Amino acid sequence: MKKIIFNKLHSTKKKNKSRTTFYLSVSVFSLSLLLIESNANASYSIYFNNNTAKRMNYRSLLIHKNVCARLDPRDYHAFSGVAAPYQKVKIFDINYGQGMHEGKLFCFRSIFSSPLNRASRFFVTTRIAGASVGSSIQSTSLTLDKKHYPLFTSKPLPYPVALVQLNHLKSNHSNYSFYAAAIHYFFSDQSTNELDYVLSLPQKRFFRSNKDTQLTIGTYNVQLWPFYAKVAMRMNEAKMRAQLIPLNLTHYDVVVLEELMDKKYRNEVSTLMRRDYPYQYGPTMDHAPLSGGTVIYSHWPILKKDSLIYQECNQVDCGAAKGALYIKIKKGNVIYNIFGTHLQATEGAHTAARDEVARDKQFNHLRQFIKKQKINKNQAVIIAGDLNIDYQACFLRKECKEYQKTILTVDKHYPRWNNISIVPFGSDPTKNLMNTDPEGEMEDYILPDSTSYLAPIAQQSHIRVIREPAIPIMYDGGLQVLHNPFGDLDLSDHFMFESVLTFPEEKTT
Repeated sequence: MKKIIFNKLHSTKKKNKSRTTFYLSVSVFSLSLLLIESNANASYSIYFNNNTAKRMNYRSLLIHKNVCARLDPRDYHAFSGVAAPYQKVKIFDINYGQGMHEGKLFCFRSIFSSPLNRASRFFVTTRIAGASVGSSIQSTSLTLDKKHYPLFTSKPLPYPVALVQLNHLKSNHSNYSFYAAAIHYFFSDQSTNELDYVLSLPQKRFFRSNKDTQLTIGTYNVQLWPFYAKVAMRMNEAKMRAQLIPLNLTHYDVVVLEELMDKKYRNEVSTLMRRDYPYQYGPTMDHAPLSGGTVIYSHWPILKKDSLIYQECNQVDCGAAKGALYIKIKKGNVIYNIFGTHLQATEGAHTAARDEVARDKQFNHLRQFIKKQKINKNQAVIIAGDLNIDYQACFLRKECKEYQKTILTVDKHYPRWNNISIVPFGSDPTKNLMNTDPEGEMEDYILPDSTSYLAPIAQQSHIRVIREPAIPIMYDGGLQVLHNPFGDLDLSDHFMFESVLTFPEEKTT
């Protein structure tokens, strides 16, 4: 049941080489500031990552009974509150050495419970031993349904991450996994700077069916850019993410990926995707420095394909050959027409108006491109991708102009996703540590063209939160000079969006 993983990253020459290149690009001034801050504010930060679809109450406190000593409240901060689904919260800040006298043991406990079932609860205990200089983590443990599970039974030695994993923890008819990660910050003289506790429950998802008239499709903006994008975005172990993403995308009929900007990562993803999706198309390319970054992966044979490069763009987006891809596939006896695209992004408030103008022109260009294919009106046409049109801007802020002149012209009854109350945004900085947007947005779509072509009789959609808590390197945020957080388990700054579309049998052959 218990699995211990020590990730000795620094022993790998290739890893060292890539890190060294990055470190040299950081100014000496920034590194000096970081070292000063690290030494002046030495502490343990302890977090809880609620990787489930349930809200969790948490209450943290110092235990001072039996062998556990008292500690001045000024030397630690215990947090209490509610962890929303898929949210990471801080549960303790503990001073590394202040008040931690040698020979004393200090016990920090966080108690977790569901608001719907307060009787069922679990708690995590972290024991820290005082030393002549500073302190050290002595042990950690989990107690669930009155069963005690040791995590670290002695001082963890992260390189830079030590990870313990517990599987098959049954509670309230659910099968949980629990992870404890001890993390060492690169520029710190502490052996452990952060502890992350992760409660994980497999998320429901859609799978490819045997019905010809049912299409299961996913779209995912994967944010795999060249190395220099680190100056503007949180790349979060891109090399590892390029290997992990395909492993999480099996058993769809079609998958559309956006922002496969780096050729090396794109080739890695496409090679791994080929196991389940042997038919692939994209990305669009021209004289721009970067490709369009969109690729369509199909489980079924491609009968026809075509592409379009948008002539309209604004500012940063003009550096990529953004456009649209078209594939015609056959599942059994049924023909489907899939269009994958990634429209103009909004770079900020100062460019928003010009960005929208470019996006409108691109959307109209896409509609003309669809019309050019002369598709039978009794066949299904589906647009999938990151359209950069915020669904929630209309439904939460009543800013509906763009949504109405684009999305509703294609599907007048575009449905909400099933888990909108749990995951209201596909791009959410409160749940996704890779995301640096100022607020949540939902800009990913699987959009059947129901006004001009065959309409589905049903569409079920869902946001998938894809993370990898079992991989030690995903806890290693690396340098914090650019505010790249540790313990970021997300595989992209977007969540995945998936749909199952069902079409009438009599009109799809």
